[in-house]
Amino acid sequence: MSRKATRAAALACAALTLVSVLSSCASGNDAARSKTPVTYRAAYPSYDSLAALFKRADLVIQARLGDQTRIQTINPDTPTGDDPRLNPSAGVTAPAQTGPRDSSIVLTVYQAKVLKVFKGTAGKGQLIDVGQLGGESEGVVYAEAGTASLKKGGTQLLFLEVYPDAPASLLNPNQGQYDVDAAGNPISLPGNTLKFSLGDLNKLSQTGG
Repeated sequence: MSRKATRAAALACAALTLVSVLSSCASGNDAARSKTPVTYRAAYPSYDSLAALFKRADLVIQARLGDQTRIQTINPDTPTGDDPRLNPSAGVTAPAQTGPRDSSIVLTVYQAKVLKVFKGTAGKGQLIDVGQLGGESEGVVYAEAGTASLKKGGTQLLFLEVYPDAPASLLNPNQGQYDVDAAGNPISLPGNTLKFSLGDLNKLSQTGG
């Protein structure tokens, strides 16, 4: 597994170790477990400028999301070592890492049709899978706390990290996705203080950031 793929798996593991589960889910009662939501709590880098967000992204696209989604379950390798870049759980004591018995990560995967590329390797009309934490799997509902879901059937500007063996992901669920107005200008989500115009983005795209 490549370093980047390992990093993606490590981040997924970190999200799971921070999962908040009601007591009935933690028990072996399958009937109760099927009705108990599981909440992922994950930390993401935040960006204080468009330049920083653009530089960090592998792929920046305007895309139309499909009307349908699918569920994908990822079974990440358990990260090891004391480098927090590769093992976000480094230094965390054992009690803090307790969580569901199933260490798999549930993703809702959207299919994004590329309309315009501002950065990265992609072509107009290309279909790209984009995953977000959460979804329903085997009767259990998984959700990520405090984040906005991508909009099925909508046109959005996406700042993505891409992986060789997993769906692309938003750099940050709130700063990595933007609705667009009729002129193509980004509309920030509530709580996202990062504001910029299509002209600002085009300038970075032309200069390479």
